[in-house]
Amino acid sequence: GGKYCVVFDPLDGSSNLDVSVGVGTIFSIMRNDPAIPGAAETLCQKGSQQVAAGYVLYGSSTVFVITTGSGERMSWPTVDDTANKATRLGEGGTVPSSTDPTFGAVYWDAYKYVSTCLVPYELIEDSFLDLPSTLGQLLGIRHGRKTADDFTTGTGNSQPKGIITASSSGFTATNATSIVYKDVVNLIHSVDPAYRERPTVGFMCHDTAIMQLRLILDSYGRPLWQDGMGVGTPDKLFGYTVTRNQSMQNCTTIASGYKSLLFGDLNAYKIRRVNGIRFYRLQERYRDQDLDGFVLLVREDGNLLTAGTSPTKYLTH
Repeated sequence: GGKYCVVFDPLDGSSNLDVSVGVGTIFSIMRNDPAIPGAAETLCQKGSQQVAAGYVLYGSSTVFVITTGSGERMSWPTVDDTANKATRLGEGGTVPSSTDPTFGAVYWDAYKYVSTCLVPYELIEDSFLDLPSTLGQLLGIRHGRKTADDFTTGTGNSQPKGIITASSSGFTATNATSIVYKDVVNLIHSVDPAYRERPTVGFMCHDTAIMQLRLILDSYGRPLWQDGMGVGTPDKLFGYTVTRNQSMQNCTTIASGYKSLLFGDLNAYKIRRVNGIRFYRLQERYRDQDLDGFVLLVREDGNLLTAGTSPTKYLTH
C-alpha cells in the first residue's frame, strides 16, 4: 500500500443538516509501517505516533485546522496549470515540446501565544463557580481574539500571514467612503470562476460592513441581502454566505485605503496548530502572595494556500 493511512469521522452527522446544526470532520494521518502485520493494527497505533491530525467545520464558512506533532516548518506543495491547454495534433504529426505546470510551496511556521492571569486564592475558595474552568474558557477566548487579528491582518513577518495580507485586490470601490451595488458585483467577478464554483466560497467583513450591505438596493429597490429562512441558516449576499469577522476594518466610517469586504474561497486559508492547547494552573510559583497563576499556551500559524491566481480578493477604497 501507500506510505500513509488516513482515518476520518464526522462531527455530528448528516441528520443535523435539515435543522442547520453545524457539522464537521475529524481526521488522523498515520504512517503505514510495513512492520505492522494488518490494516487494523496500522490504524490502531498510539496517538503519539500520528503524523498529523485536524478537523474541518462546515457552516456559513469552512474552517480548516491541521494539528502537527512538532513545530518545524511545514510546507504544502502547490501546482498551477491554469494557463496551459492541450494541443490539437493531426495524423502523423509531431508531438510538441513539453509544457510543464508551475510548481511551488506555501509554508507554515509555529508562533507561540500565551494568555495569563493571577487570582487570589480566597476568590477561588469562596466562589460558587468552578473558577479554574471558567478562567480556562476566558483565556481561550482571549487567545481567540489575538489569533483572529493575526489570521486576518498579520504581516507574515515573525507572525502569521493574515487572509487579508495574503489576498490581492479585486476591485477599487466606486466611492471612497461607501459600498455600492456595482462594487459587490465587480468583486465577485474578480475571483476566478474555478474558485467561485466551490461550496466554500463566501464573503467576509466586519459587522459594520454587514450593516452597509443590508442597506444596498438593486435597481428595482430590492435589498441584495437575503436573510436566512430558518434558525441557524446563514444569511446570504448574491447567494453567497457572509462571515462576520470583527478583526477586519470597522466600516462605521470608511476611509481611503480601507479593505472593507473580502470574497472568495475562504477554505483556502489554513491554520496549523502544534499539538494541542496547553493550560496550566501554577499553585506554587506565587504562593508568597497567596495567588494562583493560570497560563494558556498555543503554537499556531496561518497562511493562504494559493498556487497562482488568488482564491480570495478584497474590495479596496
